[in-house]
Amino acid sequence: MLRRQKGMIVNNASISAYAHFPAASTYAASKAGAVALTESLRRELRGTGVHAMHLVTPGVSTDMLDATENIYRRHLDVSGWEQISPERWADQAVEAVKADKRVLNPPGKSRLAMLASRAPAWLLDQTTARVFSRTPRS
Repeated sequence: MLRRQKGMIVNNASISAYAHFPAASTYAASKAGAVALTESLRRELRGTGVHAMHLVTPGVSTDMLDATENIYRRHLDVSGWEQISPERWADQAVEAVKADKRVLNPPGKSRLAMLASRAPAWLLDQTTARVFSRTPRS
């Protein structure tokens, strides 16, 4: 890519990279690392023709999301979680690459969670305290 002076590095992060919810500490840390890597690369590659973008992936209807819901369901109500089809998310990612975006943000409620992550930490602390139970639900 550097030789061609053209290209796009796309890293798949997650809403968990921004909104650090309980029961996903290692996942949130790895996705926050993906954001940091992408942002550092984006700055490092400025002027080379090679760009970097990260996807703030929402709940995509996959086996992985089903497994995640099963884990979270033990600790909170997941019935209101929004899901997007893999095809729709892939189409949005392709459009973001074509538009030379640096970040593809999630739609719907996931975007609100991302915005909440920029608020004071106590706000997300209070929200998660109301919905998360360390003791598994029945």
